[in-house]
Amino acid sequence: MTFILALGTNHNRDANIDMAKSLLSDIFHNDIEFSRILETEPIGVSGEKYLNLIAFGNTELKYDEIRMYVKDIEKRCGDTTEKRNRNIVEMDIDIMKLGDVKYHLGDWEREYIKLLVKGKKVKR
Repeated sequence: MTFILALGTNHNRDANIDMAKSLLSDIFHNDIEFSRILETEPIGVSGEKYLNLIAFGNTELKYDEIRMYVKDIEKRCGDTTEKRNRNIVEMDIDIMKLGDVKYHLGDWEREYIKLLVKGKKVKR
């Protein structure tokens, strides 16, 4: 099954992107590719600019299994509810698509998501 994940961070941005990409690569091995990185303004909150990218791949994992892995990666990057309450996002990973099912439907309309999904994919 194909999947698309959206990653974003506004704190320790380069280190957190690198860590998340590495951890995702460990989980999905050679079945994952990453888009280019875009810097974007925060949406609906105040705070620092975000770095965003998309991960594409194939997996036999179920939604709940992927969700468990990405929530663990968020925590390993230092993400907490307390930080989120202060508009600090160490790492946010959303499952945008798994198989034929799309999630976070409103996010698909965001310009940076459209650009990243349509853009050229680059290997790790």
